[in-house]
Amino acid sequence: MGAARTCQSRARLWWKSRQPMNETALAVQELLAARCAIAPAYTRNGTSYPASRIITGRHGSRLPSHTGFLRAQQAQDPLVPDASWLGVAHVDEFVQFLPADTPRGWKIGIADPEGALAVLRKAQRDGHGSKKVFSIPRSYDDGRIPTIDQALSDRRLLKDNAYAARMLGRMWRC
Repeated sequence: MGAARTCQSRARLWWKSRQPMNETALAVQELLAARCAIAPAYTRNGTSYPASRIITGRHGSRLPSHTGFLRAQQAQDPLVPDASWLGVAHVDEFVQFLPADTPRGWKIGIADPEGALAVLRKAQRDGHGSKKVFSIPRSYDDGRIPTIDQALSDRRLLKDNAYAARMLGRMWRC
């Protein structure tokens, strides 16, 4: 399969009828709202994933109910990293698959909270501290968009970024 797809578009192919809410239907419904990431088709260490590979978050040791549904398709074994450190455990919050000039045709993009802060600090040093951090009007829940100076002085933001960096570091250690 070429470009990365969302779980939602893939799951729609499986969800054709309105059935009573049995265990399978519940798993599909959860899958539709799961916010998964899809790795394009690839081969690693002699194992081939020609139908792509789904990545979906788990809460600690608790797997999402749709994991069994995905495994029952017998097309792939989903990757299920711990995403319980996020408010909603959506893996698309920290991982994306990007087209690239590589043998596979893609690279994995992983969030870098420390790198993001470094970019803001450089912008601040270069005299742009009064600029808004985001150009999207609803970037913050309360509608307030901080400046770079305000964001870099926000202790909670800095603490949350440090926590996210630690969690991502644990997850992607090889």
